[in-house]
Amino acid sequence: MNVKDLLFVMVMALISTWAFEYFFFGKKPFQHAAEVTQAGQQFQAPGQKRELKPLNREINFIETKQLEALQEYTVETDHAIYSFSTEGASLDHLVFKEARDGKNIELTTIHPAGETERTQRCFLLAFNEETPLFYTLAGHREEDDRVVVVYKAETPAASITKTFIVFKHTYQLDLVVELHPKKGAIEPRIVFSSPRMPELGDQERLSAIMTNDQGAVMVEKTLTKLEDTGWFEPTLFGTANKYFVHAMVRDEEKFTQRAYYSLIGGEHLEAFLEGPAITTDKSWHLSFYLGPKTEEGMHPVDPRLEKTLDYAGWLTPISQALLKLMKFLHHYVHNYGLVIIAITALLKLILLPFTIKGDKKAKEHAEFQKKMAYIQKKYKHDQETLKAEQAALIQKYGLPGLSGCLPMFIQLPIFFALNPILTSSLHLYKAPFLWIPDLSARDPYFVLPILIVIFMVIQALTLDKQGRMPALAVALVIAAVSINFSAGLSLYICTSAVLGLLQSAIQKRVA
Repeated sequence: MNVKDLLFVMVMALISTWAFEYFFFGKKPFQHAAEVTQAGQQFQAPGQKRELKPLNREINFIETKQLEALQEYTVETDHAIYSFSTEGASLDHLVFKEARDGKNIELTTIHPAGETERTQRCFLLAFNEETPLFYTLAGHREEDDRVVVVYKAETPAASITKTFIVFKHTYQLDLVVELHPKKGAIEPRIVFSSPRMPELGDQERLSAIMTNDQGAVMVEKTLTKLEDTGWFEPTLFGTANKYFVHAMVRDEEKFTQRAYYSLIGGEHLEAFLEGPAITTDKSWHLSFYLGPKTEEGMHPVDPRLEKTLDYAGWLTPISQALLKLMKFLHHYVHNYGLVIIAITALLKLILLPFTIKGDKKAKEHAEFQKKMAYIQKKYKHDQETLKAEQAALIQKYGLPGLSGCLPMFIQLPIFFALNPILTSSLHLYKAPFLWIPDLSARDPYFVLPILIVIFMVIQALTLDKQGRMPALAVALVIAAVSINFSAGLSLYICTSAVLGLLQSAIQKRVA
């Protein structure tokens, strides 16, 4: 390879890398912006005049002695284990059970609060001045499809009843709040926390979920934008990480007058639902979704939550079809690494007619270019003969088009649709394959990225000089970005490269 060709490859690699990173990985899942919005800027217009006031994130507990020992009450359903505590009448611990090959993998999203984390308890009911910390477990009962747990507390300002309704067969949890003011006005707030999975590290990818003034579901990933902003009467409001969602999805009695967030230490997000000031008895019934970011989990509770899925977009139908295919194959293969290999082989087989046609067109194009160069050199001093020979050549071969690139154009949407599934699907979380403990994370030993580059370079060297340059540029691009790919995506690319080499070898033998 001469210096000119090498420079061409390097320039193409740099340009392609920039474009790939900008358009494909440019939207960082977790980032801090330098710009902070002004207070109230993002409040959604409710159609009537609203008084703007400071966001109230302060929680002041009543200094009372604990009358009895703390009690934990645990509810186990088909899919999760809920542990409630009399401290704050809160959801103290939440563990999800993910079925894998006949076994349950336990994934925790709510952890018991420490002594310094009392204000961060999930489903804490806070008041402006006197927030009770200790409740009494007033009762519990089990029904056909749900478990009901009731807590009570007394303060100088109000009598409080909190009722949790845990649904056995879905990821829905309802909260009923009953207040009986004793003196003056009280203004309640419900506080619930984001999913917390410290084992994910910087891959936890916290985000905020809310509806705007037109009812559309919005996902905000730049968390510093939430510092001084809030929303009037959202119909859906909550938080999410890479795999789970905690969100309020129904509020028929319109408890929520305003909603906003509190970002704690850059790694924990709390949602505040601010209720109205009341002076008479009042009760509200709110529904929440606490569950995984999966269609089968979200749809029975609130289909709007599917907008939080990372593959939501114009490629969603392809992503959904590929995910269904993955789950179908896993039912028989019982290993997602083998499933990815099988899907890659299946896609290669489906695209084989297009690949063969593309290779044929590429060869014809190369022959066309070779003969065109010969004619231009031979008749460079005879323009009339040159035009006649060029016309005859075009009549024989036709004008060169993009049909040779058709396989690549078909594979790109599949690749972009498959990427979020292999990167963000809960089904691949902690799914092992050979030396890889988790297909949703990076290859810990970078074996797959190295193999990808080796196989792609070998494949590029099998091409003619004209096709070799772009192929080497692509190999350099993949080398630059594949280190950050999930192991599942790397396995897909590596398998595709190996199958491409085998296909080329077979075609040469047959030809």
